[in-house]
Amino acid sequence: MITSVVILMPMPFAVRKKVFTFLSTSPIVAKLAYGLKIAFIFIAVLFVDALQRVLRVTAEADLAKQSGMGHNVQTESSNAAKKFYAQRNLYLTTFTLFLSLLHTRIYYFLLDHVHSLDEYAKLKIELTEQKKNSTNAFDKDSVVADLRKQLELKDRDLPSVAFVLILMSSQAKKDAAIAQFQAVTGASHSDSVKFLKKHNYRVDVAVDQFFSSSNGESVTSQNSQGSSIEKRLNETFDKYKDSHDEIRVDGTIKLAQDLQVELEDVVMLALACELGSTSVGEWPKHGWIAGMKSLHCDSVSALKAQIPSLRQKLSTDPDYFRRVYTHTFAFGLEKGQRSLPLESAVLFWSLLLPIGLSGGALSHLANESTSGAPEGGWRKEHTQWWFDYLQEKNVKGVSKDTWSMFLDFVRTVDDKFEKHDNEGSWPSQIDDFAAHAKKKAAVER
Repeated sequence: MITSVVILMPMPFAVRKKVFTFLSTSPIVAKLAYGLKIAFIFIAVLFVDALQRVLRVTAEADLAKQSGMGHNVQTESSNAAKKFYAQRNLYLTTFTLFLSLLHTRIYYFLLDHVHSLDEYAKLKIELTEQKKNSTNAFDKDSVVADLRKQLELKDRDLPSVAFVLILMSSQAKKDAAIAQFQAVTGASHSDSVKFLKKHNYRVDVAVDQFFSSSNGESVTSQNSQGSSIEKRLNETFDKYKDSHDEIRVDGTIKLAQDLQVELEDVVMLALACELGSTSVGEWPKHGWIAGMKSLHCDSVSALKAQIPSLRQKLSTDPDYFRRVYTHTFAFGLEKGQRSLPLESAVLFWSLLLPIGLSGGALSHLANESTSGAPEGGWRKEHTQWWFDYLQEKNVKGVSKDTWSMFLDFVRTVDDKFEKHDNEGSWPSQIDDFAAHAKKKAAVER
């Protein structure tokens, strides 16, 4: 009772803060609270016992009335006394439990309130100090302009950072697989790389194959440099390769610098397709040689001259765009996975879709049954709708079927999402998004 009065009585904030701080931090109060918890448990047991006693006494009284014994004055008095004491105990234990719960909740509510007021006071002081420090140092308009510039720089650099993180994550997993393979087999680094690459970096399969093929003899490398062109191509490749006899993360960054393109430039996806890059940050030698020959290039300077042509082709040629788009899914997959992580898929879509929409590679394919005014197709803002929808649905990965069919969906759906064929063989994610986008488009009209 005394504690309740202390908690509930009005007092200044400073005094209340000290009281609640003492109650919440004092070890003596903590021991008393622990003892009270044990007491409340006993009271709860007494409550259950009192309830059972009331039910038992009531049942005995009813049984006595039915058997005719209830007319005995002494029996009726005894039953009434038992019932009275049982009900009294029930009321007392119930009231005690209720007051204890009420007291506890009020205490914690007030304690949270004191803490909130304390935090509010601290924030108010910090805000006042910040205003004093900033009012005389900077002009408001210049600060806003400076912050906008910084935000634009961060937005511009974000795709590059994300791309580098994907490169480094993929490389780290490959290095871990190589180390594990070497620890089990005792093979050399180059042999480990060749076995793991052959089996898609699945360590268990590669180890089995190592011990079953000629008792783990080293794989012999095939160096065919018969022509002068191949010799120059090999020399160019060696300029960027690392100790794994393939171009990895560092070589990829250096190659992009020599080509004078950013890592997040969409033309890098076209180069990955042309030069047979099997995954992010990995350019095998055989793919490099074959791709450079196909592009009629024997040096990086010649490859650099092809960049504008590849960019134009990716923007205007629907078939070439589909080829690069399809290759990008396998290119972005991590070893052993079947679905593309959402953050990687969003990054690749944000690179590919704008260039396809700008040049005609993703031009709208109108429905043959459509008549009258030409219908609109996929627009830039629809891409953001798609990203927002996937994030709202907490999608973790994009399957190959969804990735492939999404390209057809972008080219065939109308700008109002009214003519999407729900009966077609579309993935459920695309069907659900079409219904979502149709409602959103109707609201915005």
